[in-house]
Amino acid sequence: MAARVNAAGRIIAALALWLTACATLHSASPEPPPITITDASRRPGLPVILVVLPVTTDTYDVWRGLRDELGDDYDIVTLHFDATTTPQGIGNAIAATHPMCVVLMNNPTVRAYEQWQHASTLTGFPPTVVLMASFLSDLNGRIANAAGIAYEVPAITMFVNMRSFLDRPTRRIGVVYRQPLHTFIENQRTLAAIENIELVPFAVGAHPSTRELDSALRRLRAAKVDAIWVPNDNGLFATRDQLVHAWLPNLKAAKLPVAVGVRALVNAQVPFGTFAVVPDHEAMGVQAANMIVDLASSGWHADGKVALPISVKTILNVPLARELYRLREDQVSRLDFVVQ
Repeated sequence: MAARVNAAGRIIAALALWLTACATLHSASPEPPPITITDASRRPGLPVILVVLPVTTDTYDVWRGLRDELGDDYDIVTLHFDATTTPQGIGNAIAATHPMCVVLMNNPTVRAYEQWQHASTLTGFPPTVVLMASFLSDLNGRIANAAGIAYEVPAITMFVNMRSFLDRPTRRIGVVYRQPLHTFIENQRTLAAIENIELVPFAVGAHPSTRELDSALRRLRAAKVDAIWVPNDNGLFATRDQLVHAWLPNLKAAKLPVAVGVRALVNAQVPFGTFAVVPDHEAMGVQAANMIVDLASSGWHADGKVALPISVKTILNVPLARELYRLREDQVSRLDFVVQ
């Protein structure tokens, strides 16, 4: 029991960012020096893009990609979002800058903007591009005049990549998911079948207890799957108890490859995730910039659609893969990041 608690202590700091922001993620390496995002001086006559974001290493990479693409033609104005930022604070920034477009990064930022829109008396809103928020599918009905880029890499992309690195059959992949994500999981199941991969789902309630999660994970282990997929759903990790008494012991007992969509969960201290495929954050900034260029050409009207990330990074816990599974050593050089 003490070993489980100590393992949880080593990973809980990284998980905390996921639990609160669920897509504004850091690596499991030691924290770098504080990131500073400083806007260039305003230039008369240039239109404004307002970017609302928490300042992290990942959002900085997205912001940098966006700035490098649009900085010649637009003034990039940044509103740093933190626990003190209110919905009206976002509205005040919009009133002060009159942006042609607003870019929102992460779930709390999106929720605050939604609240401002719903309370606002304005009859029209600038187009909005939503990034680094979880489980976007269609923004119509949530945010007026919006489009976005999904943070979740399609599961089939993750599975095919993982299969190419592990020298073992990967035909059946188990997943525990919360019932509200049933449609999302079924869509991933359909896509996986195209590559002859069977996604084996085990549903839990919208707010599962530790006992319910433990039971689902035990049933997953008994299903004789070849690997496990952990979706980017903070509802599966709502408490430390769920991590300590459901996830960690079951993943250890399963001795299977574990695919995750969070870089922090593939780390050298705790054998949680084996393999991850995550969006390339700087490339996501470039993709968002191209989306804004398209918005400008269409009269600044967004259609509510959500695009998939066009570029991804692969991460593998190499020692864990070598210890528990047969690793295709000739493929290691293809990885973007290796955890040793």
